[in-house]
Amino acid sequence: MPRKGGRRRRRERIGYVVMALLAAVIIGVLYLTANTGDQFVGELLRGSLQGRLEGTVQADTNCRSTARGLTTCTAIITTRDGQRLDFKYTHDMSKEGCLRAGDRVYIERDGGAVKVTREK
Repeated sequence: MPRKGGRRRRRERIGYVVMALLAAVIIGVLYLTANTGDQFVGELLRGSLQGRLEGTVQADTNCRSTARGLTTCTAIITTRDGQRLDFKYTHDMSKEGCLRAGDRVYIERDGGAVKVTREK
């Protein structure tokens, strides 16, 4: 006949393991959320894109309000290898502000579009 104290200790250990796993998942989600910058999807008006590039925003121009509270802008980005990219994108100002001069960004293809991620 098993002792009741043994069952209790086993349940406690299982509870500690479950709590540790839950804490690890929460920490992982927070880490991923904190390290993901704002993402903008649009098109290249100037320049070419092969693979993933790193760059710096030089200016954000021609910002115009559109329907439904969205804003369309054209960012001028200089890549690490010195190439100039003109990136036209539409975004919701209430969720993410325009790209700004000095922002470090990563540029890559996302299907038929171009995705720019601002480093946090």
